Amino acid sequence: MTMPKPTEVEKLSQDVCMREIPLSEMGVPEADDYILNYCGTEFYAKQAENEAKKQKK
Repeated sequence: MTMPKPTEVEKLSQDVCMREIPLSEMGVPEADDYILNYCGTEFYAKQAENEAKKQKK
């Protein structure tokens, strides 16, 4: 018996990710997994950069 291949998860739009995930969730392991899986690495990197700028102020 062969194992089924995993399917690619459809990524959410940047707008949906921005609306649904508050910046305060950055760094929370469960939220990070969700963000990376459903929003993508580009969104995660952008949000991490925004959070770093926010903390410097």
